[in-house]
Amino acid sequence: MKNGILIGVVIVGILVIFFFGDFSSKNHEEQEFLAFQQFLNDEFFPISNDCFDHLNQAVDELYAFTFSDWYFNGDGRDENGILQSDLEQIEDDVLLYEIKYNQALALKKNILNQIESLKETLQLLSNAPSEEDEKSFERFRLKLITMIDILSTEMDEMNKLLESNQ
Repeated sequence: MKNGILIGVVIVGILVIFFFGDFSSKNHEEQEFLAFQQFLNDEFFPISNDCFDHLNQAVDELYAFTFSDWYFNGDGRDENGILQSDLEQIEDDVLLYEIKYNQALALKKNILNQIESLKETLQLLSNAPSEEDEKSFERFRLKLITMIDILSTEMDEMNKLLESNQ
């Protein structure tokens, strides 16, 4: 009888430890995700917003046929260089941010993909042809719009990842 009670207590103890360990692991995963999200709020999203403002300005200038004036004679090129430098720094920071759990890893991968796409898009802008070269400029315009569409898709994926953790 004593052995039966002792075995029962041991089994209950093991189950309690198992469920507590599982709960603790979920708690750590959620804390890691929230900490990474806060890091992104502080570090990545301000730069990302600046990049999208810059890209939106570029698209507006393309459709107003004032791109060359804005980019080459205005502040477009200088702003682009600053944003490229900022992206390099934030990419290093994101790469160094330690992540263990799958949800945060998926978000980190998405952010790194976005950074790479932003860098490529800004690089395309920095090599923009003059509007006077109509053929090259039209190819540039179509490529830029395609790259911005890719960025929008990556942002949608990021939003799904963020929403799934709430």
